[in-house]
Amino acid sequence: MRGTWLCDTCERSIPRLETGICFRCGAPLQSVCRSCAQLDRAIQQARSAFPYVGWVSTAVRSFKYADERSRAAHLAELMFPMLEILGTFDAIVPVPLHVDKLRRRGYNQALLLATAIGVHLNVPVQPMLMRTRDTVSQVTLSREERLANLTGAFSLDPNWAPTPGSHLLLVDDVRTTSSTLNACANELVRTGPRHIAVATLALDLAPRELGAWLEEYGS
Repeated sequence: MRGTWLCDTCERSIPRLETGICFRCGAPLQSVCRSCAQLDRAIQQARSAFPYVGWVSTAVRSFKYADERSRAAHLAELMFPMLEILGTFDAIVPVPLHVDKLRRRGYNQALLLATAIGVHLNVPVQPMLMRTRDTVSQVTLSREERLANLTGAFSLDPNWAPTPGSHLLLVDDVRTTSSTLNACANELVRTGPRHIAVATLALDLAPRELGAWLEEYGS
């Protein structure tokens, strides 16, 4: 429909990650939950609205790389239904971009999502993390390479002093191996939070894992 980002038919073509998922990590249930194993223990719970496939992956790429920042409100709205399960929060923390990448792109897509979520929940957005070096793109890296790539890449912004015992929501667009989110959570742990949860629009799943989940829950 003209004037909308997504028609109802397209939205229904990809099921939400609501059923058949792990309570902690939000990934499709498996006999051994590899996604849980990937999440650092600093993260108590994680949720993603959709698998990273079809119109979801197209929308994310356009949002990030084609200057379609006005997509933020719509994409954040698609995340709203899953937020209740994560509890209540004292602050929302976007995953930061390095200043050089921010200058090139012109905006941080995670901050735009976090801002829209903050308005919806009436919770302040606090960009309390800094990206201290401009890491190479994670897209083509193995899990081990991602971990090495992100070592020392984040720090706490000295301008923020979070209250110990806070409940924090860490927000990003896509979760793949969780390496970026783990690195951010490990910095946030230094502020003494009581609880850190993660919310992303999409979860990038292995083809076999995605296929098995869609076969059972896709209709």
